[in-house]
Amino acid sequence: MTRKIAMLSGAAVAAMMLAATPSFAQQHPGQEPSTTTTAQPAMNDQMQNQNSTAAPTTQNSMSSSQSSMSGSTIALSKVQDPKNTLAQATVQDSTGTQVGQVQSVETSSSGTPLKVDITLQTTAGANKTVAIPASKLRYDESARVIRARLSQSEIEAMQPSSGANPM
Repeated sequence: MTRKIAMLSGAAVAAMMLAATPSFAQQHPGQEPSTTTTAQPAMNDQMQNQNSTAAPTTQNSMSSSQSSMSGSTIALSKVQDPKNTLAQATVQDSTGTQVGQVQSVETSSSGTPLKVDITLQTTAGANKTVAIPASKLRYDESARVIRARLSQSEIEAMQPSSGANPM
């Protein structure tokens, strides 16, 4: 993407130089002023075409990187066999920063996740285990990652879980 931007910038500079060339040309008395009639409009059209095709590419690149970061997530209640499926998942905060690892999953009698005990791996919460309600978590099946709807500081501020074994 950086290479495309550099190429477009270089092309823009070249087009501006070509457009300005007639004004820099020296005129001698008795000579007709030189003008560019076909090259300049052609260059302008080319620049407009490059700009119109480059902008969607840049936007599409950003959209795809954002969608890969946000991923397609599902509620933990939709995860089949949550105790086993989520057992090895890493946990990310609301910005996508990895904050911990699943320690255990507490489920209802029907198998619906109620809370997830997570051992934190951040500097401020190292080896502290916290229980996060399942309603605050979503699961990205393709990445095998749990994404919290909480910031890192909100997660770190939680009280240690009483049911989890500290590492």
